[in-house]
Amino acid sequence: MHTIQSKIIALTAQSRMSENIVSIIPFIVLFMMYAIESDMMKSLFVTLPGNILLLVEALMVLAGLFVIRKMTEIDF
Repeated sequence: MHTIQSKIIALTAQSRMSENIVSIIPFIVLFMMYAIESDMMKSLFVTLPGNILLLVEALMVLAGLFVIRKMTEIDF
């Protein structure tokens, strides 16, 4: 039984890595865009439409993480 669990964990490693990458990339892109074009990015933080866009982005990332986690969830 232990070997089957080990194999399943190894086979789902790529999906778990994808989950980590999906959660990190939006913050990296946000930081890079802020470093390149800070005036444009400031409007995301100080205006209502910008705040709404940030909220939508955060919800979409959470939804993506939820889907990936459900796809890789295996009950033993």
